[in-house]
Amino acid sequence: GLYPVSWLFSVTGEVEGMGTVELNSRDLSVFPNPVSNVLNINMANGKTAQSIEIVNLAGQSVFTTKAANSVDVNFLAAGVYVVRVKDNNGVTHMSKIVKK
Repeated sequence: GLYPVSWLFSVTGEVEGMGTVELNSRDLSVFPNPVSNVLNINMANGKTAQSIEIVNLAGQSVFTTKAANSVDVNFLAAGVYVVRVKDNNGVTHMSKIVKK
């Protein structure tokens, strides 16, 4: 039968299907945080964002877009989300944000 499964994971190195993941990456800055309307996304060290995904704490994708410097998150319900930005090297950088 079906039963709820909760996943608890710490990310280091390779995650199958996701490539390399950097949690709380210094190469990714998202601001302001907490955010109410527009979230700015900035990549450091010459990296560029290829895609941006926002997922809720249940792991569901609530927003995806191609590379952008900012995202209007006004539509999101208040709460905590994870922003996943894949860079031009295929590395996924993740950062938590709080939506006001």
